[in-house]
Amino acid sequence: MINEQAVLRPSTRRRRATQPKPIPAPAPHLPERIAFAGCANAQKDAQASVHVQVLCWPIVPNAWSSLTQAWEIVRAGRGEATAGLAALNLPASWIRGCAPQLGAPFRDTPAEESSVAALLTRTPIEIAIAIVDSREAQGTAGVVERAQPQALSSCLATYSKVVRAQKRAPCALLISRTQGTDVDERFLNEFAHCRTVMTESEWLNELHLRFWNQAVEPLPLELAQVVAAAVLRHQLDDRGFNPIFEAVLTKLVHNPFPYKSPTKGKRR
Repeated sequence: MINEQAVLRPSTRRRRATQPKPIPAPAPHLPERIAFAGCANAQKDAQASVHVQVLCWPIVPNAWSSLTQAWEIVRAGRGEATAGLAALNLPASWIRGCAPQLGAPFRDTPAEESSVAALLTRTPIEIAIAIVDSREAQGTAGVVERAQPQALSSCLATYSKVVRAQKRAPCALLISRTQGTDVDERFLNEFAHCRTVMTESEWLNELHLRFWNQAVEPLPLELAQVVAAAVLRHQLDDRGFNPIFEAVLTKLVHNPFPYKSPTKGKRR
């Protein structure tokens, strides 16, 4: 008698061996290994432009979740206080312009800047910034445009020093707001260049750069945009008190402003 199972078993194994294996989905990145990049630009005049590049990364595992929780508490607490302002159709503040979600609970009230500064202060992160100012470089606006991707390299180099000094697990994902096909492509090329020249930073080979192009952004990405905008406003006019800029100073791992230091306890 023919053993039917014995006959079928080998052929079954052969068929299964030829079937393509499904490609596993990429593992999600841990929040503590995600960094966010922000940038801000201003055309001062025909011969002067300023570009600010920012890199923000967490220093504790729950850094980004603590930002979200603090923001949700503020939003819940200020819901009734700002409900009537929604119907006034006030012009959006500079914070709402670059971070509409982050600034939403404040509805352009006088406390908006100080409240966002408080959120930044409480969020356990560190920041690296790079500034390209054609006025200092004695160049033109085109110089700044070409140097924008290089500002990202400067931020990554600063972060690399932090990784080596603190022996901390480096970030594996960098998220930036999309700036259009041409600018994104320049950033990708500069990012690839960093991997080539920063040979001591092997972690760069595992770092992925992604551009966010959806309408609703993660709060940390909006926070990075606010940081960049606050630094830009300081570059353009450093005479007024900028509470968000003052909060940024307390988070910097390096200080490109030799004549500035955090003003503790200062109030509006």
